[in-house]
Amino acid sequence: MTRVNELVRRELSQAMFHVVHDREFDMSAVTITRVDVSNNLRSAQVWVSIMDTVPNRGSMFGIIKKHRADLQAHIGKNLNLKYTPRLNIVLDDSVSQGHDVLDLLDHLSDSDVQNPEPPDHEHE
Repeated sequence: MTRVNELVRRELSQAMFHVVHDREFDMSAVTITRVDVSNNLRSAQVWVSIMDTVPNRGSMFGIIKKHRADLQAHIGKNLNLKYTPRLNIVLDDSVSQGHDVLDLLDHLSDSDVQNPEPPDHEHE
């Protein structure tokens, strides 16, 4: 199934360029991070990441969901699978959460440099 998941993910990434033409949609801010096709090929979870710096992030996700059937049709036309999976598109916040953790770690390391701990002389 790993190969099928990756094949569908790559095809969906290319399909976005052919299907989504809305003016307010910034294609460079969107990444399909993961696809999990069910074992019976009837459905697929599609995780989509949209950069959190994009002000209209919610509307961009709505646009992707609006074009779900078109993206699904593109998959059906371009991939030779027994069934065309019904796409369930989910917003993936893991990249955004990762950036938040890295920012927090940077902030902690900056405060450590500014306020270094005095050496512990109890064990001498």
